[in-house]
Amino acid sequence: MTEIAVTAPWVIWYRTAVLLTGGWPPSARSRREYTRMWTEKVEAFSQAALAARTTAPGSVATSRALAPVRSRVRGNARRLGPG
Repeated sequence: MTEIAVTAPWVIWYRTAVLLTGGWPPSARSRREYTRMWTEKVEAFSQAALAARTTAPGSVATSRALAPVRSRVRGNARRLGPG
């Protein structure tokens, strides 16, 4: 949960900066990123909801439910980050 709380704002900041400085009309690369922004959220939260519904309550359920979100946030930070 901590990793999500620290990394997600960075990803949001980066994507917002690209959106605001990208000009109009957006480039093909920017359009792909915008589409990815929305589709990955739907996929991650759908997977999280399924994990939450199919796991017994408790800390393991929380970890399993957050895993798809954490995976996407981590992947985005790696893909969008420097280097």
